[in-house]
Amino acid sequence: MRVIASQVNGEIFVCGTNSDVDASQANGTIEVDASLPLNGVMDLSTANGAITLYVPSDTSADLSCISGTGTVTTNLAVDVTNQTKNTLIGTLGLGDGAIRISTATGEIRLWGI
Repeated sequence: MRVIASQVNGEIFVCGTNSDVDASQANGTIEVDASLPLNGVMDLSTANGAITLYVPSDTSADLSCISGTGTVTTNLAVDVTNQTKNTLIGTLGLGDGAIRISTATGEIRLWGI
């Protein structure tokens, strides 16, 4: 199963799914609380707004979080290959899936629950 959400202005909320997620937004926030299936993909992007992703602490995925002007924060154990104030690239667990998060102007928060 795959969840696809897209809009121009407003907020996107995805909660309680165990599936691939593709959420895109022009202006507004994205908040996702989901489990990534084995070899699953989460693509979250907005041009103008914050993105928050809550995943289980044992999530396994290649990770790419890039913000043009905001900060990237996480409480997860990431095997980091590149990290700056607004970039976090690395691996969670064994890297079985993929998490790609990007925003031009906004904060990125990745939290393990």
